[in-house]
Amino acid sequence: MLDCDPALLKQIAEAGARILTLTWNNASKISGSCVDEPYRGLSELGKGFVKNCAALGVLVDVSHLSEAGFWDVAAISRMLNTPFIASHSNSKTLCDNPRNLTDTQYKAIARSGGVVGVCLHSAFLNNTETSTISDVIAHILHFLELDENAVGLGTDFDGGITPPTGLETISDLARLYEALINAAGETVADAVFYDNWNRIFER
Repeated sequence: MLDCDPALLKQIAEAGARILTLTWNNASKISGSCVDEPYRGLSELGKGFVKNCAALGVLVDVSHLSEAGFWDVAAISRMLNTPFIASHSNSKTLCDNPRNLTDTQYKAIARSGGVVGVCLHSAFLNNTETSTISDVIAHILHFLELDENAVGLGTDFDGGITPPTGLETISDLARLYEALINAAGETVADAVFYDNWNRIFER
């Protein structure tokens, strides 16, 4: 949408945009993606985008980004003391998919003050076309063991996903909420569903 144009980045920030995903599945002038040129990190243009996002109050989203690009973002985040996020990514420990995050990546986002939104796409939950609420809970609990303040939801209901059985629409999220209460308690469920994301947007 921005055609990698810094002037358009400033324009959308002034219009109220607060999250920027650096790539989709296709590599761009900014960086390689997790599936297209995954070895390539941020270009000089991409590093400028990340720094401009920090100056403009826009959160950088590393979902879809190459791992090399991820660590470039993490380095700039440390330098500028700004959080970054993965809006819809799961645990690579539980599901070895290019779109998912290693434990080390998750911890880097947590250290920055950012949030990882657990995605409801079956392929990112168990590498199949079918999944269950239990698969979602497993990813949430794994991330909670690493850092309980950095887990949120990133359903991707607008992304043409194959959702878990019983979580086909946003109205079904009440089932996930109850399941998470049973697994980890109401305080944790509230953090995952509301509080962790609220914290980063209210900073």
